[in-house]
Amino acid sequence: MLLSLSTGHTIGLVLMAGGLIVFALVCSFVLPRRWPNFPNTHMGWFIFVALLFFVGTLLAVNFFGVEESKSEAAGGGSTAETQSATTGGTTTSAAPAGDATKGKALYTSLGCIGCHSLDGSKGTGPTFKGLAGSKVALTNGQSVVADPAYLEKSIENADADVVQGYSPGIMSAVIKNGAVPQADVQDLVAFIQQQK
Repeated sequence: MLLSLSTGHTIGLVLMAGGLIVFALVCSFVLPRRWPNFPNTHMGWFIFVALLFFVGTLLAVNFFGVEESKSEAAGGGSTAETQSATTGGTTTSAAPAGDATKGKALYTSLGCIGCHSLDGSKGTGPTFKGLAGSKVALTNGQSVVADPAYLEKSIENADADVVQGYSPGIMSAVIKNGAVPQADVQDLVAFIQQQK
């Protein structure tokens, strides 16, 4: 999780958590050596400071644990990639609905990295490099364009349209159909669309 946060948010979380840890260590090891009856007569202050650190850490997680907005993640500008999707002869332009930064984290955490390369090399599943917008041959003999709708469908139900040269049942054995929440599916699609 820390890797997907901005530097400022990571520093804020580390400082608050570090303060709580230092307080706990001092209260556990340093103060009892100096005052064996600690916190005997200072119990009220001890509880107050402990609660203050506890609540402060919870608030820091809620405040600093929020990831960057899409515009910041894209480099500070409004340079959201635009994909062209062809449907029934008409061309429409639509920006990805998901967050590619979150999609990158999901690519690792969901295990996509084990089967889908980003450099074009062949793996257990098709490479994500150049996949978005390309024409894909399926095992049923049909060809489809890997537009956002196809990519979403492939993540939600991996065995629906299997790419030629790959076997059904591999991805669905690891990630059950419908197990990935819709927001995560859109984030993954946005990430895949960036892999040119």
